[in-house]
Amino acid sequence: IFSYLSNKEIDRIIKSLFNSDSEDFANTIEKMSDCSTYEDATHILDSIFKYARIKPHSKDAKLLSDAVAKYFNVHI
Repeated sequence: IFSYLSNKEIDRIIKSLFNSDSEDFANTIEKMSDCSTYEDATHILDSIFKYARIKPHSKDAKLLSDAVAKYFNVHI
């Protein structure tokens, strides 16, 4: 999933969705990478957005969602 994001995008996502907690971000990405389906990974995404109180269509949320979709080879 990391390979589908630039360093700048990762920094933005960590700041806006993970309250600047890079360890939490890394653990979450690892959990999503371990999912067997895109649907399983989107459940994790949904909980991230709810916790961060961010709309799933915000720019940073979309960056992360798109990277996860590309990782699972899903076309949105």
